[in-house]
Amino acid sequence: MKRRNLSFTETLNDSHSFLFFDHIEQQSYILILMAHDKVGVEVLKKYIEHCMNKQINHYIVIYQKSITSTCLKILNNFFEYNIELFPLDQFKFDITRLKYYTKHEKVSDNEKKRLKKLYQGSNLPVILSSDPIVRYFGFKKD
Repeated sequence: MKRRNLSFTETLNDSHSFLFFDHIEQQSYILILMAHDKVGVEVLKKYIEHCMNKQINHYIVIYQKSITSTCLKILNNFFEYNIELFPLDQFKFDITRLKYYTKHEKVSDNEKKRLKKLYQGSNLPVILSSDPIVRYFGFKKD
């Protein structure tokens, strides 16, 4: 959360959910830690209903081992919410501390235009939304 420049605001009622705020984007995030080995519909419903009352659209969900395909379908249909899912094992080490890690950063619209003009004839590399670094920093399309 710190790497995304999110500051801790408060622990929510259930002590498994935490409120964070992004001062740059001016939006709130809820981090949900699901301590169940396998997350099914009932477990998901319990956490999500509680948090949806906060009228926040961005969620980061960290689950223990697995999440059922039914839960994934349900989460994909919450179009008005941005829900990021991470299995706990992805946090065993910090991927930005690996030896061959190259720094990633967002560029401004002006910088994008400049780069496109500079490399006119060639295509700029594209990074997929499924890339671990993109997911780590929560980068969005474009």
